[in-house]
Amino acid sequence: MAMNGIDVSHWQAGIDLTKVPHDFAIVKATEGTGYVDRDCDRFVQAERKLGKCWGFYHFLNMADASKQADFFVAQCRGYFGQGIPVLDFEEYGLPQGASGVMRFMRRVHDLTGVWPLLYTSQSVTYSYDFSEVAKHCGLWMAQYANNNPTGYQSKPWYRAPKHWASPVIVQYSSHGRLAGYGGNLDLDLAYLTREQWAAYANPAGAKPAPGTPTETDGTQVGGTTMDLAVAVLNGTYGNGDERRRKLGARYDEVQKYINHLATASDSQLAAEVMEGTYGTGSTRQKLLGGRYVKVQAIVNSLAKGRAQASSAPKQEVRGVYTVRRGDTLSAIARRMGTTVSALAKKNGIKDPNRIYVGQKIRY
Repeated sequence: MAMNGIDVSHWQAGIDLTKVPHDFAIVKATEGTGYVDRDCDRFVQAERKLGKCWGFYHFLNMADASKQADFFVAQCRGYFGQGIPVLDFEEYGLPQGASGVMRFMRRVHDLTGVWPLLYTSQSVTYSYDFSEVAKHCGLWMAQYANNNPTGYQSKPWYRAPKHWASPVIVQYSSHGRLAGYGGNLDLDLAYLTREQWAAYANPAGAKPAPGTPTETDGTQVGGTTMDLAVAVLNGTYGNGDERRRKLGARYDEVQKYINHLATASDSQLAAEVMEGTYGTGSTRQKLLGGRYVKVQAIVNSLAKGRAQASSAPKQEVRGVYTVRRGDTLSAIARRMGTTVSALAKKNGIKDPNRIYVGQKIRY
């Protein structure tokens, strides 16, 4: 037996879960060490009232993984033992790697007795050594056959992950269209019964704790670490005690990011630029400040070397390309004699502008 479901956050704030057909919903709860999704508890309470299966997830960013786990547990104490906890590993959290994921998972388990599921894309499972994570945590895997509007599917297309025999849940579309809601929804198929869902949520020995998530106070802000660092450098959050007060729980995370910009070597910053860490254009210039010219010169030199190297014959697994620093999906498509849309469809890539070093692209 399988169950149909959706995942939601404040981006679907207008959705009425009583009117949308679903067996389960997975709700964004927290991000980093200072952000709680404003619609999380409303969605969870609606699912409880409807008697649905539900889960709640943390979006990993570049802050210390163990501290993020502490924050997730502290804000969601009333959810553990009732819904399935999940770690969302994509975008800003990818530099943490499999070791960061494992630190988060183990810390959550130590605090609650529950192993979260891991949410990530199929291609990411081939890019990191998740062998230890897979011993403890089930997989919620994202891979899309295309971006066409669709309703629920009983047998969605996807390729097998690495490290797991099969996913527990598959997210197969970001263009789901369901009665009762006028916009796109992420659609998921869980290969679980209600009883199996409950076992993931509350394995032997796990005890629900009192309390529910609460919004962070007014001094705790949302947004990515990079966005907040740019705002700090623009003077938005002042200095010293004023900055600490305005950033609240995000202060250490953002200050560590800024300190790294000041103390890292030019070559290290250049390597991070090549990985897309500091954005482009004016954002990169603001973050690098007076070091921009030197760092950008190294970046240009590295890019030139990579371009020359990429023109030489490469030993690739037939039909699979490994993303290198400086690659874009359009450049890979040209090199392989295909199109961006074809690569995105084949690899379940939501945003063609977001690929990362080490990612395996099938063509």
